[in-house]
Amino acid sequence: MKAPTRRVKGKRREDEAENPPKAMRASPAPETQMVASDTSLAPAPASSPNPTPSATMEKRPFAKLLLDAINAQKELVQLPRSEPIIDAVRVPITSGSLQVEACPGSLLPPILELPGIVVGSSTKLALRHLCLRARAAGAENAGGLHPLIEVRSGGFLELADCRIEGAGLKLHPGASARLIRTRISGSRHAGVSAVDTLDLSVAECEISNCNGEGLHATSVKNLRVTDCTFSNNMQNGALVDGRAGESSFSGCTLSANGQFGLWVDSGCSVSWSRNLLVGNTLGEVGGRGSLDQSAAAFAAGDACMVWIERVGEWVPAKVLEVKDEAFLVLAEVQTGKGVDVTDASESVSVLRRTRQKAPEPSPRVKTEEIQVPADAVRLPKSSEEAPPVWSKKLEAYRRRKSAFLLFLREGGKGAAAWKALDPRERGRIQAKARKEHRDKLEAPEKGKTHSGVHGMPFGEASHARPQRAENRVQRPARKSAVFTRTKTRI
Repeated sequence: MKAPTRRVKGKRREDEAENPPKAMRASPAPETQMVASDTSLAPAPASSPNPTPSATMEKRPFAKLLLDAINAQKELVQLPRSEPIIDAVRVPITSGSLQVEACPGSLLPPILELPGIVVGSSTKLALRHLCLRARAAGAENAGGLHPLIEVRSGGFLELADCRIEGAGLKLHPGASARLIRTRISGSRHAGVSAVDTLDLSVAECEISNCNGEGLHATSVKNLRVTDCTFSNNMQNGALVDGRAGESSFSGCTLSANGQFGLWVDSGCSVSWSRNLLVGNTLGEVGGRGSLDQSAAAFAAGDACMVWIERVGEWVPAKVLEVKDEAFLVLAEVQTGKGVDVTDASESVSVLRRTRQKAPEPSPRVKTEEIQVPADAVRLPKSSEEAPPVWSKKLEAYRRRKSAFLLFLREGGKGAAAWKALDPRERGRIQAKARKEHRDKLEAPEKGKTHSGVHGMPFGEASHARPQRAENRVQRPARKSAVFTRTKTRI
């Protein structure tokens, strides 16, 4: 018979002290509310069923930065260039005015990876010199259903020197936005979508490689697009429909899009001046709308950039005459370097006495009248900087400029910033550029099916089983030029 368990006095009180009942447990102090008052826009991660606010904020570093700034009544948040800041869910901003930018002196923009940003009504948000990458948040955004930045009615958004990758921008009715020197690429829908928007200004931006239109504007009251590039989009470069108000395109390049360069729906009127349409699949302009001005991109007296093959670069020029398939331009061609020989003996003696370094020779620029083909002329502030497809220096340009172009695509600030970049960061970009170039060269070779050894495609012959010795064909021995062989090769 089992002895009864002896009850220890005070044991129950100690257990209750260590594990108090649920009714007696003190609830944790609620953390300050998130940036948004609408908690439906900021769902908790599905990893923990009942996460505490502190645990939730640990997975939301960008939202915590904005929350701290709002609690401290700051309107400016500066981000350093470090590891990517990854946020788990969408970040809503529903009140006030906030500006987020890179720290002064940053040669590369900080990287934010998040499912999206929601700008609420009566809210002003400015993002400057940042790189935003789309990040899926659960099943609701696995297919890229949400835009990366969404502006609700009454909100205002400003993007300056930013990079938007993997998703686009959506403006709701009554919203406004201003985009300056911003690059949007890889969106699964339209790059910029605006419906019943009050004001939309896009200047010196590039929208490319989107599955929808580059720009889809529906019933926008005031649309201004200046010096922008729309290229390699699956559908139209730009689409204007609905009850459009004042719409204008000036100095833009719309090239290599899957459908039309510009589609203007019936009932819409677009002010069109000095825009370049080239290489679009279905045509340059479609729709039943009207263009207020001539569709010619260049006229006599217009400024342009011209590709000079012997110089190997784009040079500023002025159009003198427009022909059928060529242009007669007045270009500023750099012919060489020289020094001013005025008072040369005196200047040399001064340099010898003071031991100063001689100044570098200044380049000589000569103005010439040159006739060039139509694809060797581009607009001053839009279009790609790569040489024309017929240029012999295209491949050399890609090899030489691949790392620098990748630096610019990631948000670099130009040649001076590239030279001042940290050597380790420059080495990382160069290694990445070499890998991209190597992948481009290997991609066409993988698709080749030319017969190789034993009639098999290349790549399969190396994995094939070797033939047996009895099945091999004996080749006759090759006769030497010095003496005749007496033995046959085995």
